[in-house]
Amino acid sequence: MSPLARALGSGALSAVIGLIIWYGLVLVTDTQLNLVAAGVGWAIGLAVEKAVGLHGSPQARMISGGLALVTILTGSYLTLNHLWLVNVPTFRGWLNPSQFVILYQAQFNGGRGLVDLVSALIGLYEAVITPPGGPTEPNEPTASADQN
Repeated sequence: MSPLARALGSGALSAVIGLIIWYGLVLVTDTQLNLVAAGVGWAIGLAVEKAVGLHGSPQARMISGGLALVTILTGSYLTLNHLWLVNVPTFRGWLNPSQFVILYQAQFNGGRGLVDLVSALIGLYEAVITPPGGPTEPNEPTASADQN
């Protein structure tokens, strides 16, 4: 199996586990815990790093970042949907995309969204920066230097 396939598999598994933990915490506390996004992004990046080894690639970073983005958006959606169900007893079902955007904007205008946005950006940063993009030691001697 290629390193990128391993990266995709392990990153996706980490994303699912992180999302389950995140949503489980939201269900238990009935609180919006978007700070967890930073930890989820870090966990995805770490899983991808372990899959590709010490000499990662830009593609591994893209896989990690893409998985983190989808996971953070999904976690934010599930959180808002749960809180909407809990706080609006007449609402049943799932938020549609436009309802999600309206609620998220209202939250952002209320001041809470800034914390969520920063948490999401930290999660994305951690996911992208954690997998190595090249050799860890740029000053490694080359084969031609050893022959001199």
